[in-house]
Amino acid sequence: MPKMITFIGLHNAGKTSLIRKVAAELRNRGFRPGIIKSTKHNISDWERKGSDTWLYRQDGIEHLVLAGRDTIL
Repeated sequence: MPKMITFIGLHNAGKTSLIRKVAAELRNRGFRPGIIKSTKHNISDWERKGSDTWLYRQDGIEHLVLAGRDTIL
């Protein structure tokens, strides 16, 4: 059964930094973490350099779901 960890916090609280560290540790322990990220931003910008989703891809996250207001990628 897959396990899930949820991170919730205010804007600029450090959620992405923490998630990236946790994901790296999980990968070091042999897991293959995936990320589900909700956003209020335009999903067409999901691969913009420096965005959270771009950072997750750079970190080697294979399974990434981006959920927007009207779209899920």
